[in-house]
Amino acid sequence: MEKAYSIQSIQNYEATVLEKHAPEALLDAASTALHAVCKQEIAINQKVLLICGTGHNGADGLLLAVKLSNDGYSTAIVLVETGRALKPLTSDAADIARKAGIPFVGLEALDHTDVIIDGLLGIGFSGTLDGSTRHAIECINQSKASTLSIDVPSGLCADTGCVQEVAVAANKTLCVLGGKRGLYTHNAFDATGEIIHADIDMQSMPPMPDADVHVVTTRDLLPSCGAQAQSVHKGDFGKVLVIGGAQGLEGSVLLAAQAAARCGVGHVIICTPNNSSYINKSPDFTSIEYHEIDEFVKSHRNLCIILGPGLGSDPWAESVLSAVLSVDCAKVIDAGALRVLNTLKYNQLSNAILTPHPGEAAALLDTTADAVNQDRYAATDAIQSRYGAISLLKGAGTIIHPPGRMPYVIHESCPEIAVAGAGDVLCGLIAAYVALGETPETATVQGALLHVGVGQAIRDQMNGRGMMASDIIEAIPGFKNNIPIDYKKINNHRNDE
Repeated sequence: MEKAYSIQSIQNYEATVLEKHAPEALLDAASTALHAVCKQEIAINQKVLLICGTGHNGADGLLLAVKLSNDGYSTAIVLVETGRALKPLTSDAADIARKAGIPFVGLEALDHTDVIIDGLLGIGFSGTLDGSTRHAIECINQSKASTLSIDVPSGLCADTGCVQEVAVAANKTLCVLGGKRGLYTHNAFDATGEIIHADIDMQSMPPMPDADVHVVTTRDLLPSCGAQAQSVHKGDFGKVLVIGGAQGLEGSVLLAAQAAARCGVGHVIICTPNNSSYINKSPDFTSIEYHEIDEFVKSHRNLCIILGPGLGSDPWAESVLSAVLSVDCAKVIDAGALRVLNTLKYNQLSNAILTPHPGEAAALLDTTADAVNQDRYAATDAIQSRYGAISLLKGAGTIIHPPGRMPYVIHESCPEIAVAGAGDVLCGLIAAYVALGETPETATVQGALLHVGVGQAIRDQMNGRGMMASDIIEAIPGFKNNIPIDYKKINNHRNDE
């Protein structure tokens, strides 16, 4: 598990460092850290073009050019004129580069370079680009050369992961002073490439501050529980109750129920407006009526409720939502239940996990999906604060914010699972982890990691889109138990049913 920081935290830390060190010393240490990484990433016979802006990110690039040149690299510099004066440190760095004999060239040099180092904009950037910088970014992206960005791809907001206009599409991003939280979500997946940490080595450096975000990947998945005692029974593996299934949306309930079962839950129960039709379709599950929910919860331990897959907006939906919110039991609330939740103006929920996509999050916050994606961290925090629940915001770089705890960002993406029903599968996985004994916080993180991990494994065999939610379900047991996924076998199994 890695750590990431808000820009405010990084700027506060830099101010602390500068209480003991001169700005020139910090700048030199940063360029030295970048230099060490670049020597590992760039072959000595490759031509290197450093494209620098007027700020301190540009100063890092200018001093890095000098260090690479001293090592024998063929280096050149593009200093992008924006109409703004160079910052004093950047002006000094440019003088050092000129005295070192490094040529200053135009963007046409992109046609004759092997590696681009992007030092245009730093972590303080947000808002709109000036014309010269935008043109430079577009030229970088049109080049066939490999691109390394210093700290953040220029044009990407390092705090939110949002691109307003255009950003450098880097092959690798070299982070100084820790990872910035915007590098792990939303548009960052199309901009950062591989993230490499360039650690500064200075005497008397204060320790880094507490992180603002946990960065998790599929490497953080908990291991499978392995062999079981022979004397176990289904009650030892928890229960999941799935509630939803309006007419025409019956498949959503089955997807959530099947996902929970495939994740290892011992008993899955459904509750819909028309239970009999479900039991005929899937004899693996039992059913109850919504007026039985209270007594059912009181008489069963290790239970998690899923409310929302295929849920309508009718009186039955409102009644069942009220019934579920009144019981003392962990609950995953998604899809239709989120709409009803907002309509009835519920807040400060007990023992709940909300799993909206940006459109549903917008409804919960009375805003727009675009506004949610402008700052996914702020939106997730706002949902958590308003509803008192664990908030999971779906999308590339899913964000999870438990009450009173540090948020998590999942630094994984699988656009191939952006299909109907995949959210229902996610609910089933989260609920399964709760029923199997994990805390709601751990269950939410693990369910989301398993969801994307299985999707990636199937994608790697399919080599493209075409995945269905049911593919994820069939592949869950093999993935959890480290068995290679055989997509052809999954399809054959479905065709035999």
